[in-house]
Amino acid sequence: MADRIGQQPGNYRLTQLLGYGGFAEVYLGEHVHLETKAAVKVLRAQLSDKEIEQFRVEARTIAHLKHPHIIRILEFGVEDTTPFLIMDYAPNGSLRQRHPRDTQLPLHLVVSYVQQIASALQYAHEQKVVHRDIKPENILVGDNNEILLSDFGIATIVHSQSSLKTEAYSGTPHYSAPEQIEGKPRPASDQYALGIIVYEWLTGSLPFTGDIAQLIYQQIHSDPPPMCEKLSTIHPDVEQVVLQALAKSPEKRFASVQAFAAALEQASQDTVVSPAPSQHPTVISEPQTQPIEPLPSPNPAPTQRVHRVRPVRLYVLVGLALLIILVGSLAFFAFRGNNPQSSPPTLANGISRRQTNTATSTFTATAPVTATMQVPATATPPQAIATLNAASSNPYPPHTGQLAVNDSLKSSVGGGWDTSTNCQFIGDAYHVSLGTKANACLYASGTYSNLVYQAQMIFVTDNTCGGLIFGESDTFLLSYYDFYICTDGTYHLDQFSALGTPLRNGASDAIQATPGQANIIAVVSNGRSLDLYINNQHIATVSVSSNSGGQIGFFAGDMGGSSGPAEVAFNNVKVWTL
Repeated sequence: MADRIGQQPGNYRLTQLLGYGGFAEVYLGEHVHLETKAAVKVLRAQLSDKEIEQFRVEARTIAHLKHPHIIRILEFGVEDTTPFLIMDYAPNGSLRQRHPRDTQLPLHLVVSYVQQIASALQYAHEQKVVHRDIKPENILVGDNNEILLSDFGIATIVHSQSSLKTEAYSGTPHYSAPEQIEGKPRPASDQYALGIIVYEWLTGSLPFTGDIAQLIYQQIHSDPPPMCEKLSTIHPDVEQVVLQALAKSPEKRFASVQAFAAALEQASQDTVVSPAPSQHPTVISEPQTQPIEPLPSPNPAPTQRVHRVRPVRLYVLVGLALLIILVGSLAFFAFRGNNPQSSPPTLANGISRRQTNTATSTFTATAPVTATMQVPATATPPQAIATLNAASSNPYPPHTGQLAVNDSLKSSVGGGWDTSTNCQFIGDAYHVSLGTKANACLYASGTYSNLVYQAQMIFVTDNTCGGLIFGESDTFLLSYYDFYICTDGTYHLDQFSALGTPLRNGASDAIQATPGQANIIAVVSNGRSLDLYINNQHIATVSVSSNSGGQIGFFAGDMGGSSGPAEVAFNNVKVWTL
């Protein structure tokens, strides 16, 4: 990520980095003449002449949106093919910062938020504008605690630089409607995303979780889990309203987002739900960003009459749960009996994984993998300790770059990493596992091209491979690089693009191959050159044909012959951008 502090897009000089993600970097800017402050969003897109004109058309449309609950666009432009937008600065941060993940909110507060958000969306829809990326991170808090919707059209501009009629999918998979994923967004798609947010706020969890492929499958094919299973005190009328907004068919949702908000308000008048105590009472900032200081969460309203689930309903739910566990266990053992261990992992297994994700998640959910495994604290090789302790400086040639990711991976706080049956935070590490073939868990909070990517990795099981994924540039994990090591003492670098292509492999004494021992693995991706490191030793330099950048992640694969699922634990991940 380039250091833009001091640059002047338009009439605003950049003074401070506020944060960044996969689409853009956000800076605090100051007007060179008026000395007023604004938020400057520099998009991560290089535009052609034709795309620049299309961007201007999109930006003009967004700039003409004037509503008390929509962030104003003050200025926009393109400098050296890089587009930027300048908008009102909201110093009180976002609703994601105010209410971290896994936080349950009182119904009256959710209704208040939804009324303001729906008012803004209804206005935009009447102007023929679809937001396409409704999520708590894009809902800001103004000076007077009013709710402000931001980032209209940003996903569209970055992904396609074309009109909102584009068939390209853009958005955030956790909140994307089925028709939006299929490239046909409409106003009802924003209603669906708002329904997901309401579900999350009331229950403290998202209806759908997993890696990107699993999320896309669930959004299109799976019904959300009943809210009463996560919040027993929820009133049936409130749940019914939310589930209608989450209907797979846009025609079965409410006629408008304003109608959804009105129905939720009406249902809320019958009961007030008291949330369970939050598991995250304070906001923990991600180390790679400089987030806006969040406000304290509002005090919940006094509890009034609460609807409770009848005992008969509980008995039925318990019976169903036992039946599901029994059927799932039988399916698991049947699958294990009919599917012998696979051969050593190659990148071709990435296709198999994506095609069988849904089935895999169904049977593995009944047999958690090594849930009690703890990461050893004393297994790190001495020569790697200095690398791990380098908190900010890049220890690998060219010894430059800016620290963009610095995550201990001790918990999911801060978000970004896949969470599913095979991608779990256990103990003080992030565990990646799968019984056969291979599995990948991605980091969705940024994309990187020239980078230094380092992590500590521990083999939890024998006959296992594990390592780093980088340059993942396709939504379905069909194009990426993979650098991994195995318990047989070998290392591998593969390029995957439709088919797996081995680029370099060999044996190395630097690998700590015994399960329970730690390895520090790193890759330096600079232009078309990849340098591989294991425990601070340079292993190889490999030239590649292309390197357009993309997401990062972790990889685990079963070499075959092991008595249980392949599992690798990761922690202390760092990324420096060059």
